[in-house]
Amino acid sequence: MAGKSEFAVVAEGDAPGGARWQVMAGGTAEDYLHSWKVIQPDGTWDGTGVGGPALPSDGRLADVYSGIKNFGRPDQEPLRVHVRADPRVRRLHLVSRDGDECDALPVADDNEVGVTLFFVATTWMARLRSVQCFDADGRPLEPLRF
Repeated sequence: MAGKSEFAVVAEGDAPGGARWQVMAGGTAEDYLHSWKVIQPDGTWDGTGVGGPALPSDGRLADVYSGIKNFGRPDQEPLRVHVRADPRVRRLHLVSRDGDECDALPVADDNEVGVTLFFVATTWMARLRSVQCFDADGRPLEPLRF
């Protein structure tokens, strides 16, 4: 796609512990910015962003970004997962290194650029082991390992 979208809040939702999350995104297929933040009830927040091509150039269906703030420390915060995917990806199945699992549906589709966005604010204190992509009919696409 040759379109361009303006950088804006594209999705919002509830996170564990009474927090709220926001996903912001916009740009072109070649230069796309995608960020998230989780806002706690007391107003403090954490988040990050990623810039670059909207989709991987190496043929993969998705780029998965995940992180745990202060990993291994007493003030560690849970895993956050944000994904930019080909629009054919309509569901993700996430598995942590501790064996926790969940499914994620898209939080936004940027039709101007041709990218689908996912965000999950987990309660997990472990990194990802794998992510499986599924199409709209529930057929598995490609597994992503970490």
